[in-house]
Amino acid sequence: MTDLGNELRLMAQCAERLTIRRSKRDSSADSGWSVHYYPYLPVGPIRENLHATRQRRARSALNRG
Repeated sequence: MTDLGNELRLMAQCAERLTIRRSKRDSSADSGWSVHYYPYLPVGPIRENLHATRQRRARSALNRG
């Protein structure tokens, strides 16, 4: 709970708040703060690695579900 309290105190001091999670935006907005959703879009090598992982998983013989 200490970490949450520290986070909330810090966020209260900010002029603007960005979040990459919609749920965080919604819960923070309940406090009356201005919170904007800023989706994370990976680029460069990180994006390529995620794409390669997705392709390997799609080719695997695992049963989905």
